[in-house]
Amino acid sequence: MHIATRWLIGLAAALVLTGCAGLWPEPPPPPRVFDLGPLPEITPSPAGAQVGLAWVRGPSWLDGPEILYRRAHQQPGALSAYANSQWAASPAELLAHRVQYHLASEATRAEGRPTRLEIELQAFEQVFESEDRAYVHVAALARLQPPGAAPRLRRLSVRLPADPDIRGATQMLPQAASALIDQLVEWLDEQAGDSAP
Repeated sequence: MHIATRWLIGLAAALVLTGCAGLWPEPPPPPRVFDLGPLPEITPSPAGAQVGLAWVRGPSWLDGPEILYRRAHQQPGALSAYANSQWAASPAELLAHRVQYHLASEATRAEGRPTRLEIELQAFEQVFESEDRAYVHVAALARLQPPGAAPRLRRLSVRLPADPDIRGATQMLPQAASALIDQLVEWLDEQAGDSAP
C-alpha cells in the first residue's frame, strides 16, 4: 500500500511539474550577428603611403552593436534598433578593423615615418523615406597628420538604396562602409602623391 501511494504521489508531482513547465515563457532566441562580410582582395595602389591608424571613434549612440534605423518620414530625429539582430561589434570597431586591413597592404611598401590617421564615424544607419523606400548612410570625418605638416581633413559620405527591412540594412551597410573606405584610400593616395618629392 505504501509503495502504491508513493508511486501515485511521484506521478502526480511529475504531472504538476510538467504542467508548470508549460507556464514559463520560452527564452528568446539568440540575436543574429552580422559583420561587414569577408575581407576583400586588395591591389596596392602605386602611390602607397605609410599611414598609421590612430583610432576610429563615433558618438555614444554608435558605441554598441545595435543595428540602427530612423523613419525620416515620421520622426526624423528618432533612432531605433532592430530587435533580435546586431553587429558583431560596434560600427566603429568594424570600420577600424577593415581600414587597418587596407592600410596594412600599403605599410609594407612604404618607407619613412608613418602619417597619423584619425577617423570620426558620424553616421552608420538605415533611413526610411517611406514605408517601402529606404537607404543606408555611412559618413565619417578623416583627419590626416603628416609628420611636420599641417593636418588635412576630408569628409566622407556614402548613401546607397536599400530594402526597407533588416535584410536591406545588413546587406547594404557593409557595402556602404566598403565604398567609404574606397573614398578614404583614394584620398590617402592623393595625399601621398602630393607629398612625394
